[in-house]
Amino acid sequence: MTAISILPKSTLVSAILCIAFAGIARAQSLVPTVSNVAYGSHPLETLDYYAAPSGSGPAPVLIEMHAGGWAGGFKSFFPLYGGLIEKAHSRGIAIVSINYPLAPMDIFPASPNSCRRAVQFVRSMAATWNLDPNRIATIGCSSGAHLAMWVGAAADAQDLGSPDPVKHFSSRVQAVVSYEGPSDLTDDYYKYSSAVGHGFTSPVWQFAGCPNEPAWDALPDTIKNNMSPRWHVLQGNPPAVNQSLRYLGIFKSVGAANQSGQLPAPSADIHDLLQGLLFREALESVGSPESTVWAGPNTYIPGVGLVASEMAADWLSTHLASTPAYNYGDGTPGCFGTQFLGINSVPFAGNSNFELRSYNGWPGSLGILLASDSPIAPSTDTFGIGLLMTIDLSHTLLALDMPVDAAGRGIAALPLPRNAGLTGYTFYFQALHVWTDPAIPQPCTPSPYLLSSTAGLALTIQ
Repeated sequence: MTAISILPKSTLVSAILCIAFAGIARAQSLVPTVSNVAYGSHPLETLDYYAAPSGSGPAPVLIEMHAGGWAGGFKSFFPLYGGLIEKAHSRGIAIVSINYPLAPMDIFPASPNSCRRAVQFVRSMAATWNLDPNRIATIGCSSGAHLAMWVGAAADAQDLGSPDPVKHFSSRVQAVVSYEGPSDLTDDYYKYSSAVGHGFTSPVWQFAGCPNEPAWDALPDTIKNNMSPRWHVLQGNPPAVNQSLRYLGIFKSVGAANQSGQLPAPSADIHDLLQGLLFREALESVGSPESTVWAGPNTYIPGVGLVASEMAADWLSTHLASTPAYNYGDGTPGCFGTQFLGINSVPFAGNSNFELRSYNGWPGSLGILLASDSPIAPSTDTFGIGLLMTIDLSHTLLALDMPVDAAGRGIAALPLPRNAGLTGYTFYFQALHVWTDPAIPQPCTPSPYLLSSTAGLALTIQ
């Protein structure tokens, strides 16, 4: 019999979103190419494979690990991602969604080890399914995000001497997308206290095989460390192992904190923004080339899902295409959360297709992109209207229209001239957005003049 847990409110919401639909017929916008493929011997080690749209060459792969508090949920339930999976697929990325062993029948490390095996299995099928084994990302929400990060950060499960041919393949991935995933479950950053329900079975306890808080307290630190993706980055592996791992964390937040030291340690909420900042900083400390936390309005909206899906799909297509990403900003002056300033292609002299994007503007609204050769302190209220600037307007070189499309993206085409003199030159950009209706819920709190801005972006021409 499956245990029924009483969860903290935030955890309960995520669990309901992913478990409540179990057994109910549901429409999916994507149809699996192959369903219920066994990738291991456990009854729950099965996956669905969605071939990428037709194109030339092997396709990159996104492996989805479902939510459900490590104790429930199911593969191929994509509405939670608000269209991200479908958008990533439309950009030429193959999708794999997996089931894995569930607590309390199978406790840590059963599910993360199964997820690691799923990556190995997908690599073993690369030739059959026309996949690129060198372009694999994992993604998940809540507990699924924890598993996605754990697979990304943990040691390689490859065993060339094993009689099992699947184990001959690497379990390492190139990128991780985490929707509110916990990265550190040690007592320093996770503690289920009496203030939020002493005596109830926390999903983290259940994942670890602990029936109550005293059992969790008695659990050796070695196990809590091993459960924590952050520990694998900082202490579990040599730094070189995770230097190339790229990470995008997406969190709901009511503040624009972008450093872990700006936030208190949470008492119980495994979805706290702190969990993302800790993982980003761990990766940065070992030299990760692209580690980003985006915080803003990613609450679940019926029929819409998590509203950061357009940005995350662009991030995935950029990274799985092996295209360098440059300073995806994680702080937005004037906003309670953050917007995301990204790059669609490599900024080299002569790239006529180069463009810059900002995210979470109001669909159909106006925007402007400013370029300067000089930054300023990001706390400067240049106009005295509550709008913080990051570039020096007296050194403005360029102003471009940045209209916001139906997906909330502000897009500014910026063709780069074929001029060798531009190589090595650094420009600074900032996007400003106009909010035309103050009654509409907004991802940013604009100035009294209904203006908001992205964080600054420093960009060096190659």
